[in-house]
Amino acid sequence: MVRSFISAISRILFSAAVIAPETDLKCCKRTELPLYTQDKLPTECAPKTKHHVEKSGVIEETIRTIRLNIDSVFNEVKKYEDMTRGHLQEGVDNAQWLVDYLGDEENQAPKAPAIAIGGLTGFIFGLRGGFFKKVIYTSVGALGMAAVCYPKEAREYGGLALDEGHRYATIAYNFAYGDKSQKLSAEASDPKKAKTDK
Repeated sequence: MVRSFISAISRILFSAAVIAPETDLKCCKRTELPLYTQDKLPTECAPKTKHHVEKSGVIEETIRTIRLNIDSVFNEVKKYEDMTRGHLQEGVDNAQWLVDYLGDEENQAPKAPAIAIGGLTGFIFGLRGGFFKKVIYTSVGALGMAAVCYPKEAREYGGLALDEGHRYATIAYNFAYGDKSQKLSAEASDPKKAKTDK
């Protein structure tokens, strides 16, 4: 949000720069052009003809100071943003390498300690709770790390657990509320018998 706001203001302010009448200039980048008339042009961009330079007023000097300060702040923010992105990308790359290393079938030795550390981390998060909270958090930590270490088995058993969970949820719902589909099919086949059953 702040970045887009600063970029929009800088575009508006930098677009106000006025170039002198057409002269025979060498090609140069737009970033090398001066913002104000008293700034020096790079030597390769110097005009071959002289042009009139007007003195700047108080308003132009104030705007110039504001624009130069905004530009320096924007450059600092951009440097920190680039540095943060670099660190973030390095962290993501390292985490991905670790997940790939633990998920590799040949690396059996580090998997057991990794799962134990996952369970211990869950236990630490559940310390303030009762017995049930400690068991749940420890199980989630250990199972999460086991899923990282054994991704194929985790997908297989995860799908199986979802199917069984859906099945048992349906059984519990039908147990609590009754199976309405059987009553509806009974009413549709014999309406008189359905009325006497009620």
